[in-house]
Amino acid sequence: PKIPPHVVAIKALVELKNRKLWQNGKYKHYYTALTDILRVYIGGRWGIGAMEMTTDEIIAALSDVELPLESRSNLVSIMRTADMVKFAKAEPAAEDNEDNYTKAYYFVENTKMVMENGIEGKEEITINTNIEE
Repeated sequence: PKIPPHVVAIKALVELKNRKLWQNGKYKHYYTALTDILRVYIGGRWGIGAMEMTTDEIIAALSDVELPLESRSNLVSIMRTADMVKFAKAEPAAEDNEDNYTKAYYFVENTKMVMENGIEGKEEITINTNIEE
């Protein structure tokens, strides 16, 4: 059976946290990985080709999707911060990096599709979170 997108995303987020990228000054790698995880999740959850889209295109594509207001706001905040890090070489404060991780985690948790049979990907999975350096 196919692993649900939220299970894949949460596993990848945990692996990303364990890599401690931003703690070692690798802000761009951290935000690239964080937004890639969200883009893959959005693609799997709603069938939107988010990997090939800009932040504005993703936001526009999700405009017709029913999302909790806080989840939508958090996604926009994460994506905008990531754009500043990736394209303007911004270096967010430690609490901002932690906050964006938490927002990403809860974005996935609050928007996941609930499985009717109650089984949520109990099998062992490995997600590739390696970023070329």
